[in-house]
Amino acid sequence: MTKINSPFTDDQVKSINGFQISKHWHPFTCGKEGCQGILIAQHEGLFCPDCHGWFQRWVHDFMADGEWKRLDDLSEAAEKSIDEFKKVLHKQYDESEKSFIEFEKGYDENNTKAL
Repeated sequence: MTKINSPFTDDQVKSINGFQISKHWHPFTCGKEGCQGILIAQHEGLFCPDCHGWFQRWVHDFMADGEWKRLDDLSEAAEKSIDEFKKVLHKQYDESEKSFIEFEKGYDENNTKAL
């Protein structure tokens, strides 16, 4: 990964701040002890809005050029696929459980087929 140093352009600031609030990426946070504020990008760099005691003048290139959005979209697609797969598994499990219960009903306590 390549680092991009400030000053950042308007488009880079927008992309960096989008990255910082994305649900699929861990944001840069304040490095000051006791503070975990999420950094906010400005043209001059990233600052901590909570303590105003942390300032960072670089980001990774994919944060500034918007490449993270493509990866974010892939993450969302993967999550949807996983959710759909889970639904299929749950449905198959439920159907199997119902079949097993019906199967058990056909046997008496001596495990012989009921007439």
